[in-house]
Amino acid sequence: PPNKWGRSTSSPALGQHSKPPATPAQLLHEMQTFDFGWDKFQVAVAPPVVGTPNNVGACVWVCSLALAVHIAEDPEMRELIIDRDVLELGCGCGIVGFVAAGVGSKYVWLSDSETDVLANLRHSLAANKHRAKIEVVRLAWEDECEHPASGCSHPSTDSVAWENKRFEVILGSDLLYTMDRIHLVLGALQSRLEPGGVCLLGNAMRDMRMNDAFAAQMVAAGFSLERTRIHLPRDVVEAQDDVGLLAEWQLYKGSFELMIIRRDTS
Repeated sequence: PPNKWGRSTSSPALGQHSKPPATPAQLLHEMQTFDFGWDKFQVAVAPPVVGTPNNVGACVWVCSLALAVHIAEDPEMRELIIDRDVLELGCGCGIVGFVAAGVGSKYVWLSDSETDVLANLRHSLAANKHRAKIEVVRLAWEDECEHPASGCSHPSTDSVAWENKRFEVILGSDLLYTMDRIHLVLGALQSRLEPGGVCLLGNAMRDMRMNDAFAAQMVAAGFSLERTRIHLPRDVVEAQDDVGLLAEWQLYKGSFELMIIRRDTS
């Protein structure tokens, strides 16, 4: 059986180190089980490989795990998500979105822009019991900046309903890793967060100047913003050290920033 927070020691449905049915980049490495006590989630993961740019979307990064654990264990965070439509931006393996589905969201959209990452996500979705209320969609932030959802004629997914869809809750983790991402994340939130909605954004604290610049632009755009620190226990990370999370956790000293971003109802 799986250890809490850890990978299953039994043979997973797709097999440890099994290969996916012909995805272009062959991202799938193995199925990893995350046991939150009240629920379990399986995600298709692959350790990061230098020189394989799309592979970063097939890993559960430590910041994503921190946000997922915080949502799972904080009653106030769960209350924001229960019975609401949720979008996860740049979801990668989708662990945060899977947890949102598990705590009682109405429906979850897992979004990313890379075709291979989306194919990997569908493998994960097929292995999870909440799949009936989760959809995998392509969302390119560049498209959102150029064609806002309020009047977009070229949506990033084939779903007609997606064109003007806004969300009560948006989740994101480790989306700010270069300065040029700031306007893209801002554009996506302007396009997809409905009035009165909330975004929970988990940030690594690698460059606080970048986080500060993003916060300033969000406020200038009319959003309200609260910033706090969240912590990820070492034992949670140690269970995942086979995919290299402990070194990353130590780099950030186990501490991450949570931005709670709200959009005015007007």
